[in-house]
Amino acid sequence: MRTPKAELQQRVMEVLEIRLEGAEIPQIIQFAARRGWNVGSRQIYNYVSKSDEFLNKAIDKDAGRLLNRHIA
Repeated sequence: MRTPKAELQQRVMEVLEIRLEGAEIPQIIQFAARRGWNVGSRQIYNYVSKSDEFLNKAIDKDAGRLLNRHIA
């Protein structure tokens, strides 16, 4: 059974949030188990990859503005 798109996006954002707090793969696997996601480690790696893509896009989009603010 596939995870609905909205739920998938929510999971990716949750993974991003805990990764920004310092969580590594083992902690993310435990987090997913506690949340009842019922996914394997391969899917966790997919969530991590998607969270990396989201973060990279967000940083790239705001890079100029962030750099200017930092310089100012």
